[in-house]
Amino acid sequence: MKRPLLSLLVLAVLTPVAGFTQEIPIPMPITNQQKLVASAIMEPALNSFFSQYRPGMLGISFAMNPMFKAGFEKEFGFTEEQSAQIMGKFQEKFEGAEAMEAFGQVMGQIVERAGQNEDAGSFGLSEEEAFALQRGFDNVFEKFSEIAFEIFTPEQMVKIGEMEFATFGGIESPFVSVDAMSVLDLTDEQVREIEEFQQDLADEKLEMGDDLTAFTKKVITTGKLNLQEAEAFNAKYKALTDRIGMRIREILTEEQLEKATKIVKDQQARMAKMMGGLGAISQWMPGPDSWMPGMPIPDSLKPQETPRRFPQARPRNTPAENEN
Repeated sequence: MKRPLLSLLVLAVLTPVAGFTQEIPIPMPITNQQKLVASAIMEPALNSFFSQYRPGMLGISFAMNPMFKAGFEKEFGFTEEQSAQIMGKFQEKFEGAEAMEAFGQVMGQIVERAGQNEDAGSFGLSEEEAFALQRGFDNVFEKFSEIAFEIFTPEQMVKIGEMEFATFGGIESPFVSVDAMSVLDLTDEQVREIEEFQQDLADEKLEMGDDLTAFTKKVITTGKLNLQEAEAFNAKYKALTDRIGMRIREILTEEQLEKATKIVKDQQARMAKMMGGLGAISQWMPGPDSWMPGMPIPDSLKPQETPRRFPQARPRNTPAENEN
């Protein structure tokens, strides 16, 4: 999938797995060339994606993704007219941009090299290529945000802000910035406290991002999930999110916490609808019933066939009722 949320998709498979094998295959409907390209561009893409919150960025991504188009239009009131405006905005903002020209050239070179390379372990980027990709992704995500404010209505942007807050993981996530938490109507004092706390965790968050990139890259290039590595990563991730959640709960009011819980729950249900009903329980986010594209859908997420119901016969009147 994409949604550029490749990181969240990785977390979706980091759940306890009962079994005797140390590795499980993860079928992915992509070619070896696509695997190599994905592994090569992942680090600059994720670095840019998580370095700064850009409002509306994910909204544009969902609006352009054919997988979510119908659901996005229904859930967010996105119109065909707005959809038609997107491509014109992209041409307007990206055509002739120096950073995008360099980005396109490097991407072309990477795709070509990937087509000639069978060894995923030896495929990498030079510093110049990594820098060009970083600039390119920064530019793309920034333009996504600009386009969002130009196309979405204020009412849609409110919903999209809530969607982005939930998609990034809510209050416990190391990837949620104080800007993304603005949907909770923070006071100036709360903003200050959260910013100070997040600054204290800056190194740990960077390390977690690096671990996530390396783990995801290995899964994609090998097509296998090492259960021991997954368990270790999951334990480290949970320890960090527990700390974050504990501190944020001390800062927020009960009303804000209730709102945060509702936003995440509503977004889970919305995503279930947008994905075509893959699990009305809406456990698409990290959890015991999570699902990752390319993996078999767990029974808990398979659409349940509604049992056929026959009209009940109307009860016959009793003799006493007939007398009345």
